[in-house]
Amino acid sequence: MCENAVQSFCEPLITPGSRVLVAVSGGSDSTALLHIMVRLREKLKISALGVAHVNHGLRGAESDREEEFAARLAGDNGCAFFVKRLSGLTLDDAGLEERARAERYRFFRQIQEKHAYAFVATGHTADDQAETVLMRLLRGSGLNGLAGIWPVRGDGIVRPVLALRRAQLVAWLKAKTLPYCEDSSNADLRFTRNWIRYAIMPSLIKREPRAVEHFCACAETARRYVGELGPRVNKWIETHVLSDEPGGFTVRKWSPDSEEGLISEAAATLFRRHGIPFDRKHVDLFLAESHRTGGRFLLPGGWSFYPRRKHVDIVYGEKPVTAPADFEYTLDVPGTTECREGRCRFAASVKKREGISLMYDRANVTAYLDADVSGKKLKYRRAREGDTFLPLGSTRPRDLMRFLKSQRVENRRAIGVVESEKGEIVWIPHVAVSQQCRVTDNTDTIVTISCQSMRKD
Repeated sequence: MCENAVQSFCEPLITPGSRVLVAVSGGSDSTALLHIMVRLREKLKISALGVAHVNHGLRGAESDREEEFAARLAGDNGCAFFVKRLSGLTLDDAGLEERARAERYRFFRQIQEKHAYAFVATGHTADDQAETVLMRLLRGSGLNGLAGIWPVRGDGIVRPVLALRRAQLVAWLKAKTLPYCEDSSNADLRFTRNWIRYAIMPSLIKREPRAVEHFCACAETARRYVGELGPRVNKWIETHVLSDEPGGFTVRKWSPDSEEGLISEAAATLFRRHGIPFDRKHVDLFLAESHRTGGRFLLPGGWSFYPRRKHVDIVYGEKPVTAPADFEYTLDVPGTTECREGRCRFAASVKKREGISLMYDRANVTAYLDADVSGKKLKYRRAREGDTFLPLGSTRPRDLMRFLKSQRVENRRAIGVVESEKGEIVWIPHVAVSQQCRVTDNTDTIVTISCQSMRKD
């Protein structure tokens, strides 16, 4: 049953020749997932399987044994092995679960981009889904939060065992005498998920045996509604977010008679995109106090928001973002480049056009450039007075600062631009792509480049 469920999930999704990275902690769920993917490798025509493991360093020798187990598992099954060792974390750290999760997915994304893995498969189960929905309910989550764990994400993250129960995977492993690791920290009820998993869910299941299935059905229903609400939320964000720069963003104030539910979901979406660890009270605080014209209001994780006369600044750190010192980075094309002054990370690849599915986003997080025009020697630098830019669809260059003003970009002198070897601005991350470097019917090779915000260390 387990193998059939995973095969049914993967067949319409994974195209022949795809490379798949499996996130393996060493626990029963991820271990079973890897073994099943190995068994299905030929049926699904997967060209390469990789294993990614994060050693959080929280349990000393036990963490090291899990790393050794994951490495041996990869080697025994002919999989490339990638490991990330974290340091400086302790079990007593506030927000440990969120921080560890962020580090894991950052690592997965780096491997995915560097080694061309089309998908990253994680071992989330139906039990994880139920726990997530309940945890978000307790935090006062909105509709998007109740959607829980998405089976497929736009960045290639997939959850092939999300329809299976944890007990089914354990039984499958035992039937085939396959070992797995037990994490001793799972018994630590200081962590919200552990408390829900071991103290709350058993009581709920005892009263209502189908509690897990009901929570999963709730998540599925919420995802359908989010699919309908999503375009409206995206439209609101498109028309109200004046700037979305590394380390902060600015939102135009909304009409007092605006639909509160829509704004609430939009605020939650923006918080989530920027990694702000919020719950319902923080969204309510934002909606209640944004009508002011001054003051500073605290959000979790070192974030604050500052209401102004016509807009609200949401920033990371003590003060609103100011223009940084001049900076310039040579971008690895292909490859990944971190730009610390700009608090962002670039990931670039170069491929023939027929091998790329162009997925444009209105937030301009990702750009597609004609490689023959832009070249591959790109750099990221701070915008300067006197710069010119030819926006997509324009016939003549415009003064960069005036263009940014027309796009309602605030803190314009702090923004970064991507420049070609010829000195032409080919892309303004989060704003616009240049007309010269756009992809046309004659484009043969494409440079795909994305820019993701990075929180300040």
